[in-house]
Parts: sequence; C-alpha cells; structure tokens
Amino acid sequence: MGWPTFWMEPTERAAFGLRRYVRRTGPAPDGQPLMSCAGGFHSAFAWVDEGSREITNRRDVPHDDPRWPAHCDEGCGYAFTPDDYYQQWSETLWRRADTGEMRVLHWKYTPPGVPTAEPGAMWDATWMPDEYRGPDGIALLVRCPRGDGQISTNDWTVDGAATGGGRWTRTGDPRTGAVTAEPSISIGNPGSPGHYHGWLRNGELTDHIG
Repeated sequence: MGWPTFWMEPTERAAFGLRRYVRRTGPAPDGQPLMSCAGGFHSAFAWVDEGSREITNRRDVPHDDPRWPAHCDEGCGYAFTPDDYYQQWSETLWRRADTGEMRVLHWKYTPPGVPTAEPGAMWDATWMPDEYRGPDGIALLVRCPRGDGQISTNDWTVDGAATGGGRWTRTGDPRTGAVTAEPSISIGNPGSPGHYHGWLRNGELTDHIG
C-alpha cells in the first residue's frame, strides 16, 4: 500500500489552548525516564476555543484565569504551582486542497474534530530559510509514514540537504500532489521503530522498504 500525497494550505484560523508543565533539570530519580511523572515531568493541556490566527497569536491570558489546567494530565495527582511553566498555544488550521478537510501539523495536541496531518501531507514551510527552497520558491515539507505504523512525525525537508550529503531533485507541482523526488528517502535511525525508508514517485510515498 502506498501513501498518496496531497497539498495543504494554511487558513487564517487557529485553535487556541493553554498548557502547564514542569520538568526536572537534573537526573531523574532511581533511573526513571526523565520525561515521565516519576522522572519529575508533569504536563497538562486544555483547548479553549478557535478564532482568527492573527488575534489568537496576540492573546495574553493572565495566570489567574481558571481555564489554565490545575493538575497533571497523567492522573498522578500533581498540582501545578505558580512557579511552573505557563504556555499559550496557537495551532494553525490547515486545509487539504483535495477534500477541504482541516488538519493541524502537531501530532500530540490536536483540537477537537481536527486530526493531525497524516502521511502524504505536503505544505510550504514559509518560515524556512532560503537554502530550503526549491526553484519554484516552495520550501517543501512532506510527512512520511513510520516503519512501525504509529502516528508519524517524520517531516521530510525535500529541498534541504540530505544527512549523508547532496540534495534531492524533485519534479512536478507540489500544489497538485504529483511530485517525484530522487533519490530515496531515509528518515530516523535504521533499525529503530520509527525509521522510514521509501520513495516519492508521481505523487505517492511507497511503504517502508526496510
């Protein structure tokens, strides 16, 4: 089974959320994973609403607002203190050109009813520097699958330099989804669960070929 590619455009809408978290700065106790409750990491997130991206990015929610999460999401009972981190979160909504459906780029914090972009999603990363742009001016990112089939964060910078040196050559218009790139793609460490090795040919990512 392959993964057909599709183009996404950012909308002027964004989902807005509030996050509290705390993390230990030194070694975790008794060999516990550092990014875990036992290791001293606690986090909680709450979506608030959706609105104009421009207005959402300028919000300033006071720390005494009751919408801030009070306890860790993992059910460990940890209660956040005023000294723990406060983070306002604005997540741009992207529209699939083929279906009109909404997607977000983040894989963990997804607004109600709006899933994360799946493998095959392509978009112009306008925030990337010029050395990541192709001849058409697009800084093309493609979300690739994982070899283990889990939710993917394998975002491939098609017009950037390859880890092993050199660059990919792409043909076709990304906005139509029909892109071919040479040579093959390898993301992640070979042998790791999330590693992906495959091809992008005529608008389709191949399955993981090992």
